[in-house]
Amino acid sequence: MPILFLTSLIWAFSFGLIKHKLNLDPSFAAFLRLLLSFLVFLPLLQPTRISRPILAKLTLIGAVQHGLMYALYMNAFRFLPAHLVALFTIFTPIFVTLIYDWDERVWHPHHLGAAALAVIGTGVIVAENGIQAATLLGFTIIQIANYCFAYGQIRYRSILRKHPEIQDRHVFAAVYAGAAAAAFIPALIALITAILGSDLSGFRPSGQDLWVITYLGIIPSGLCFFLWNAGARRAHPAVLAVMNNLKIPLAIAVALIIFQENANLPRLLIGGTIMLGAVLWSHRIADNEAEIA
Repeated sequence: MPILFLTSLIWAFSFGLIKHKLNLDPSFAAFLRLLLSFLVFLPLLQPTRISRPILAKLTLIGAVQHGLMYALYMNAFRFLPAHLVALFTIFTPIFVTLIYDWDERVWHPHHLGAAALAVIGTGVIVAENGIQAATLLGFTIIQIANYCFAYGQIRYRSILRKHPEIQDRHVFAAVYAGAAAAAFIPALIALITAILGSDLSGFRPSGQDLWVITYLGIIPSGLCFFLWNAGARRAHPAVLAVMNNLKIPLAIAVALIIFQENANLPRLLIGGTIMLGAVLWSHRIADNEAEIA
């Protein structure tokens, strides 16, 4: 829980940085972030001590959870305004719960209830202007991205819990290798398109862009994706599902205090209270199931 909270807090600052301080092509920026993340963790990789099938599975997880997710997420902005992209990410807890139950071949309606309460709380905060501008295609793209992120968490959790002898830091370079490889494809397409259109402005980073992308690649992507999956490995699935939405109210708070953006304070307070209720409920579920076990 503390690891997931810390990660959500760091991600909350990333929204403002990306919006106000970064001026690169989104696909190119996503690839650079993941490439930096891979390079940071590469010295820690211990391929001779980990079986090839496990490394292959983790590489595939990275390609889906981070690489494909980023590609889909960035393209969703072509069809949806930014506030609706944020709004539609609130369904991630539902995917986390459903994927976990599918993997375990069990049905936990109370897990889904806690996740749904988290969705309601976050929706109260961000759903201020309705969804009239949304398109079905944009909505579908975001839901696939949400599924990719949820799928990666649960699959990583499942694999590593079966191998407690494996340290997260010794294998995470494999995750980022898959992520960077997957993100390279849309970045290459974007570069070719820019060359054909004679507009390479999104591929010429300024000094500020370099500092921001370095920070994003090392901390919010490199460190935080690692911490998130490490926390997911240890967290109860109900807690994990709820924590997936914590970054949204935190991001709004950071935008208010640090970046001086406007937000609906009553909605923030009401939604935050509902979110807190979801977190407390998820902990109650985890405690009850631990007693039964």
